[in-house]
Amino acid sequence: MANLIAIDWDSHELRAVVGRSGSGGITITDTATVPLAGEEQATITKTLSDLMTTMGVGKGKYKLLVAIGRGKAELRQLSLPPVPPNELPALVRFQAMQNFSSGGDAVAVDYLPVEVADQSTSVIAGGVPPATMKLIASVAESVGAELKRVALRPVAAAALFSLTSGGGADIGGDCVLVDLLADDAEIVVFRNGKVVFVRSVRMPEQTTGRTSQVAGEIRRSLMACSTESGGPVQRVIIWGQAKTHEQDVEHLKELLKCDVQTLDPLSLVGNESRRTGAESDFARQHTGRLAPLVGLLAADAAAESTGGQSDLLVDFLNPRKTIEVEKDNRMLIGAGIGAAAAVMLVGYLAWSSINAKNAEIAQRQSQLASLKPQVAQAEESITRTERVDQFLDASVNWLDQLRRLADRMPPSDQAIVKNINGASLARDGGGRLTLIAAAMSPVIVDEMESALRDEVHSVGGTGANDLGAKETYRWGFSQMIDLLPKAVREARYE
Repeated sequence: MANLIAIDWDSHELRAVVGRSGSGGITITDTATVPLAGEEQATITKTLSDLMTTMGVGKGKYKLLVAIGRGKAELRQLSLPPVPPNELPALVRFQAMQNFSSGGDAVAVDYLPVEVADQSTSVIAGGVPPATMKLIASVAESVGAELKRVALRPVAAAALFSLTSGGGADIGGDCVLVDLLADDAEIVVFRNGKVVFVRSVRMPEQTTGRTSQVAGEIRRSLMACSTESGGPVQRVIIWGQAKTHEQDVEHLKELLKCDVQTLDPLSLVGNESRRTGAESDFARQHTGRLAPLVGLLAADAAAESTGGQSDLLVDFLNPRKTIEVEKDNRMLIGAGIGAAAAVMLVGYLAWSSINAKNAEIAQRQSQLASLKPQVAQAEESITRTERVDQFLDASVNWLDQLRRLADRMPPSDQAIVKNINGASLARDGGGRLTLIAAAMSPVIVDEMESALRDEVHSVGGTGANDLGAKETYRWGFSQMIDLLPKAVREARYE
């Protein structure tokens, strides 16, 4: 039996579900949702550490599973040529490098197969930059928990539906799952019991007419994954309690003309939860936000019986890998025996010349020994140079960074910057630009975030906040742009 804690967070709150895994599956023992004052590593670590103490989660006794959503991972639907299953992981990674903006060999990539046909293979692929994986690993180390999985949040919620409801295979049409979070709406489309489309949309909770926008995003998602085998949507399921989403259900029924239901994730698994007292009444009512965490725990428990690799998750810590195909080596063995005989003959002939070579080897070894002091001196010089480089890695050329920011910012009639601050990261190298800005719409915030992110710049933010209709630039937001130290060093040696 294993003790597990699953967490995820956004700019507003940190969510946690504690459970124990056994032969009978997962049993939930505690849940909590607490406010989070920013997404800095120190803030996340302090909030999680305090919450673990409150929940009685001892250091070193629990394994940590982390669910991540938009802003921390890129998501793409990829169509690939047909290949053998053992070659698909390598092909997905190669294609992902061409499509993700946060490219580079260090990006963590995993995928979920959607459809395998004669002419093509369709997958949902996700990528996480190394800076995000490093942050998650540091948080786990700081709170004294062994990091076990880092999974894509909407797919984790879909895994719970697949394990407990068969993915809606009995519905006879498309089934859509909707998870309404503080800043996002996550949509998963099931067809014939399988995930065929995943989408995360920025949609702040205070957005006017949020339910109507959700209906529009559901329609767009269905159009995006439309095929000849696809039918009309038969059912929409909102993660959460019926009393909490009563108005959402009625409004979506009217707009989509289909069956709309709610589904409380805590009712789908063994539940001994006592709901930690630190959370608010609002958090207790919005249990739907815990669906990805319950799904992550359930999928992990199911995977333990099949060797640990989950077919239902997109797991960036344990990605799918190329499978080595075992071959019939009997013919090779026969050929090897014949070759061995030939080698023995050649070896006998070669042995006669070995003695002559021994003297030459001794001479070379003597020369090598004489060079060791020079090598040691060179290595010491390299070490000193590396220390200087590490110090200079925090010397950011802020003019270049500001020029890049100006080139990639939206036009001034779409967004403005109210405050900007640049700080060098002396400990780890690189630097950070912190922007306080405002935009005409949340979509512009998303576009700006994508434009500023590349292989050496990671972007995080607090999300868009509605400043009121009187403001010309209605949506206020802040963003942190981190420049990796390797970029500073490469620029210095150009």
